[in-house]
Amino acid sequence: MSPSDAFSELAQEALTDDQRDVVRDLGHGPIKVVAAAGSGKTTTMAWLYAAALVDQVPQGQIMAVTFTERAAAELRRKVLEVMVQARLAPADSTAQQLDGAWIGTFHQLVRRLLGERAYLAGLPRDLELLDEVEAGMVMEEAVAQVRQQTAAASWLEHLPLDPDPRTVLNLVAGARSTVYRLRSTELTPGRCAALSEEAYAEAEALGDPVEQIAWHRAALRLTLALWEEYERRLLQRHAVDFDGLLREGLLALRRSPRLLGWCRANFRLVIVDEYQDTSALQESLIHELTGPDHQTLFTVGDARQSIYAFRDAKPGIMAEAPGRTRELFLNRRSRADILAAADHLIKGDPDFADDQPMVAHRKVEPSLPVFYAEVEDPVREAEAIAAALEQLHRDGITYPDSSHQPVSWRDMAILAYTQSRVGAPLEEALRRRGIPFQTATGGLLDRPEVRDLLSFVRLAGDDRDDLACLRLLQSPVGRVPDQALAQLSAPGRRTGRTLAERVRAHLAAGAPGWDRAWADRTALLLGVVERLRLAAGTARAGELVSRALAESGLLQLEEARARSGAPGGRRALASLRELQRIVWGVESPHRWLTLAGLLARLELMQAGARTAEPPPETDEDLVTLSTIHRAKGLEWPVVVLADCRPFHRQGGDAVLWDRRAQAVICTRLAAGQPTAARTRWGESPDAKVDRD
Repeated sequence: MSPSDAFSELAQEALTDDQRDVVRDLGHGPIKVVAAAGSGKTTTMAWLYAAALVDQVPQGQIMAVTFTERAAAELRRKVLEVMVQARLAPADSTAQQLDGAWIGTFHQLVRRLLGERAYLAGLPRDLELLDEVEAGMVMEEAVAQVRQQTAAASWLEHLPLDPDPRTVLNLVAGARSTVYRLRSTELTPGRCAALSEEAYAEAEALGDPVEQIAWHRAALRLTLALWEEYERRLLQRHAVDFDGLLREGLLALRRSPRLLGWCRANFRLVIVDEYQDTSALQESLIHELTGPDHQTLFTVGDARQSIYAFRDAKPGIMAEAPGRTRELFLNRRSRADILAAADHLIKGDPDFADDQPMVAHRKVEPSLPVFYAEVEDPVREAEAIAAALEQLHRDGITYPDSSHQPVSWRDMAILAYTQSRVGAPLEEALRRRGIPFQTATGGLLDRPEVRDLLSFVRLAGDDRDDLACLRLLQSPVGRVPDQALAQLSAPGRRTGRTLAERVRAHLAAGAPGWDRAWADRTALLLGVVERLRLAAGTARAGELVSRALAESGLLQLEEARARSGAPGGRRALASLRELQRIVWGVESPHRWLTLAGLLARLELMQAGARTAEPPPETDEDLVTLSTIHRAKGLEWPVVVLADCRPFHRQGGDAVLWDRRAQAVICTRLAAGQPTAARTRWGESPDAKVDRD
């Protein structure tokens, strides 16, 4: 039997008919794979990859683009499994078997391409790639520069005399968001200005007030000033950010026929995952790589799962994707009753009313209802959820066939689009009922043990940080009660001294009214802070964090909790270790991170600290609170979807890029009323997907 026939037999056993049809389309692209949730799209991509190997396509000529590093790792793992199963790799193969494979995110693959083919791209090999935190610091420098120049800025000429300072600050903040949005497109500042002016002329013809047009022009000039200042600072550093990397990659392909020719000749299969979240810039990159006929292209996605359209992913991009359509609607994860409920909700959207329903692949199982409840506010919702979980834990699940299943705490999860509204009420409701839980929001800096540790570092860097001082004193190693701190409040208000100064003065006076244990612990912790402050002049940030962890007692506490099996103990210890790893990881022989540098990075890391990560793997008996985007749902037998309400835009930036009108517009005037352009934008598809 030939290798091809053997592979076909394996695929016959492992794949559904629809999945096999996708794999058989190898070499007959372009193909658009519409893959519903749970339909095995990663498995399909892995078999498609393996089919190319069987067809004598080398690893180095297959490109698989994923949206996240996590997805890339999962695809690598499944590809290796299929390779071993198909005897394309030894049974003891490790991840090194795929070291040369082009499997990764857009940024990873473009960076590799420009690095390995720099001589074809006409780029220097030592171009520095800034991570999101470093790029954010550069943007903050640019914003500060633009603010300093505000008094003499030409863009102010378009506004009324003596505009409200708050309005000016709002415009600057909105311009920053708009610059990020514009840099995820192919536009240049010059082209953006030209398109905007054309749109303003059309707005005038529609009867928009002259005053509003003036505000739009002010927003445009401000946005361009900030954009150019940011680009200038990147150029000074000989660096690019993530969006800049993609722009450089696209420009390199367009200006270098040799690089473009090599890419099109080399990559004989290009698989793009999560295509519904592809931005216009990423779409252009793919189209350049695959050529005008896109014969090598396989796009995989589902418009119903689009979550990143607010990052300039094009609404409707799946409908526009080239090629014949293959559909994967056989769901391998969920029960039929859950799929029926999901389809009912999905079909409520006119865009998906005619979609094929998902079909359950799992065998016939006892039917369970999908409960739906309405509540008045997040507090009542949290209480109802906590009561339901408590009852499930106590009584378990009884199926219609009278079979019974006990439910542990770890068997249950509460998922929400965001934890911002429901997180705090849920945690409070669970605590009141004694329900153990872990919050898996993806925000390392929001973890309580990490915030405890950072309070030492923050106070060492700034003695005026009263919040850090308060957190330090009331941390698990401080445990100074409210009544003790209340004794310090009144004098502090009269003298204007910081909390740390008041505490030191109180200790120096013999700590009247305090238990000796409170005073001793406080003196110990403030001593740790003082030693960190003295060491900050010569020690690296990583060393300071390690010293704070060890000398404060936080490390010993969490190690003891982990050994004893306390709920969340191992999770807390892992979070502290992860913070250490991150801080040490940003250092290099050429980059010394000081305490001040760390604090500056932390402020910027905070904004991006909620990026998706897999829910924590633990065998502790804990209910999980997570976001929907971080979970598949099958991790738990019982899942509660919280805060299921329609999206309502609140507030919004004072400046935005209107993709439909191709213009930078000002959304509201000083008095707060929306502009006519903002009203028109609100009626466009973009308004449904933009987020503040």
